[in-house]
Amino acid sequence: MKKYVKSIKRDLKVQYRIILAFCEDDLSILCVNCIIDDKHKSHNIETLSAACSKIINGIVNSRLTSQTQKQSIYSQLKENTERGLKLKEISKLRHDDISKFYSNIKKLIEKREEELHQRINNEVNNGDKILASSDQVKNSII
Repeated sequence: MKKYVKSIKRDLKVQYRIILAFCEDDLSILCVNCIIDDKHKSHNIETLSAACSKIINGIVNSRLTSQTQKQSIYSQLKENTERGLKLKEISKLRHDDISKFYSNIKKLIEKREEELHQRINNEVNNGDKILASSDQVKNSII
């Protein structure tokens, strides 16, 4: 495929030339005059079709790499979402276990408090009975 490019000469005249090659070093397209020019003598020059093929292959490879990375990211995202759901489920179970544990401890404490209150009340009642009987004994002596 031949293309034409405008090149402006020093005397500002416009001239159209056939593009024949591509300079890899300067990343520029070249006509016959440019190829012969001293600026490009030591450069890597290839045909326009070969350069286009390289660029297209590079784009295709980049796209394939991007698609592979995209699939990997989606896969990792899916795995992380599943792990997150499992962690949420485990967290809820642990929360329920801890709640039950502390609820049982609370019940044991309340039961123990009730037993202690009953014991204290019994001892107070026994103390009152002892005082009452000691008052009776005292009154009977007097």
